[in-house]
Amino acid sequence: MTAEAKLRTLAQQDVNLQPYFFTPGPNGGANQIRWFDRQMAPGYLAVGKSCVRVVRISTIRLYSHETATRRAQNRFAYVRFQIDVLDFDAERARSAANAILDWLAVIDLSSNAQFSSPTTSPTRHPNMCLNQRSSMEYKIQPPAYCEMLDVRIIDLEEE
Repeated sequence: MTAEAKLRTLAQQDVNLQPYFFTPGPNGGANQIRWFDRQMAPGYLAVGKSCVRVVRISTIRLYSHETATRRAQNRFAYVRFQIDVLDFDAERARSAANAILDWLAVIDLSSNAQFSSPTTSPTRHPNMCLNQRSSMEYKIQPPAYCEMLDVRIIDLEEE
């Protein structure tokens, strides 16, 4: 499972993020999360509803047991994401971004324990918020407020 899929799966399960990013499904169906990879679907941003756009900026792969003839790739990677929180209300965008920062403090992608049963939440490798900044998204009409989170996450990559 990719780091993007892990983030989305864990976000769907978090009760603190649900008020910001969930909408009821059609005809009373399952709730749908407004959490997108790379590009936001048109028309999802509406008054009173926030959306998240996650873009992978870079991946640093670690190598261990290096010798002159062989390199062994470590399964851990430092993944840098830009997480954009968009909303037509600046304070709601900021609150939703802060909720994501609180959530990032308790998840750990360096282990698959959060995806097993029973779920556990190890905190061996903390996630880091490198930067947070505010901007406007002018491609959306009317323009929306955007809180950008620049985060670094240690991910256990699948083989």
